[in-house]
Amino acid sequence: MKKNVALLLLLNLVLLSPSAFAAASPLPSTNKEIQVTLFGQPCLLGGPLAEIALQAVHSISPEKTPVSQTYQQAKDSLEKIKAATPVPTPLEHYRERLTRHFKSQLKFYEGMAAAKKAGKTDLLLSSVKEYLLPKQVKTFEEFLKKAQAKESVKSWSAGTQETVFATFQEASEPHPEEEFHRVIRHMSVKYTCTLEENDEHLDEEEIAE
Repeated sequence: MKKNVALLLLLNLVLLSPSAFAAASPLPSTNKEIQVTLFGQPCLLGGPLAEIALQAVHSISPEKTPVSQTYQQAKDSLEKIKAATPVPTPLEHYRERLTRHFKSQLKFYEGMAAAKKAGKTDLLLSSVKEYLLPKQVKTFEEFLKKAQAKESVKSWSAGTQETVFATFQEASEPHPEEEFHRVIRHMSVKYTCTLEENDEHLDEEEIAE
């Protein structure tokens, strides 16, 4: 049974004056809407932003910037984030954190390739160290030493590499998706989705999980 689910995201720019926001993202006289896909569902994204700004917001949303599984995916995500324009000023800090997040993944894949070639985890550690949380540096270093002692780095299987990547993610800054949702709640944008699901109401927090 089809059901229209309105995801209300209140965006009232607390940190910016109206004139400052207008300079960053021109506000149309009426709400605009664009067609988007949200978690595989057809939706409309609407609000008091120009259509090009709505497109930019959606293009750097958590749904459009998932965790990369390869070096190329991380590189493509960085290019997508860089190309997004015009991003409303309140989301610039989120975009900076998102950029750093994917740069860390890029450095992981570079470090992993170097470590496997040389058979030394030191190369992986040095590649990602600047992206590790301060309290997690020693923990990740010890984890790599144990992994190397257990199995030759040159022989690390895909499964072992996935485990190392998962551990790296836990030791580094996470995807800043919570900031994205927090910021857009202070803007006036609305996702309207038609779902082929059971009759139940979904609020923004449930969709974001």
